[in-house]
Parts: sequence; C-alpha cells; structure tokens
Amino acid sequence: MNVDSGRRRILFVEDDDALLRLGERALTKAGYDVECAHNGLEGLLAIDRGERRPDLVICDLNMPELDGLEFVRALRGHPQTRRMPVIFTTARSDTKSVAEGISLGARYYVTKPYTVEDLIARVRRAIGE
Repeated sequence: MNVDSGRRRILFVEDDDALLRLGERALTKAGYDVECAHNGLEGLLAIDRGERRPDLVICDLNMPELDGLEFVRALRGHPQTRRMPVIFTTARSDTKSVAEGISLGARYYVTKPYTVEDLIARVRRAIGE
C-alpha cells in the first residue's frame, strides 16, 4: 500500500504462499499495513518503488532469487534502509544460521512453525509498541 494510513507498515517476504497469506491476514487484522513479496528480489523492488518505507521487515531465510540473508545484506548496504528492523522466519534453527541472522541485526529469529499470535507479539516488540 502506498497510501499513508497512519498505521505501521510491514513488508512480509516469504516464498510459501500459504504462510504469506496467513501472515498478511493476521497482521492486517492486528492493525498493520502489509505489503507482500515472494522473495528477496521482490522485497527490494517493493522498498524501492514504495512512497513510504516499511517500519519493519519480516523475512524468510530460504527463498529463491535472493535469500533472506542476501536480502538483509542489501538493506544494510544502503543508508536509507540500514537501520530497518528485521524479523527472520525460518525452519532452520542451527546455531550458525541464528548467529548469522543476529549478526546482520535481526531483532528476532522466529522458527517455523510459529503461531500468528507469537509473530504479532514479536512484531510489536520489534517496533516498540
């Protein structure tokens, strides 16, 4: 959405269409404006074409085209998006993956499967609500 509704804006980047739609519905119901992308490349394009930058990015790690880590590295490489808060979602919970996500500045690392209530709670904490 490019219209400024006064609501917090979230970019949700997830290649699993069912999870993407479930998250989009839950976050919208919780009062957020949500834009969706199916991979990191689409996510970068959404940020570039948007009139208003997201307040938060929720991003899967394992995606085609541009995975979550490369997507966030690209965000961190630009002054306008360097400090954008990120929540990673993934089925990978090994120590190396968690450490790499945290080193890129992820606020939270949510392992799948997760509940929408847990995701919304982490969103609220990540953006200071």
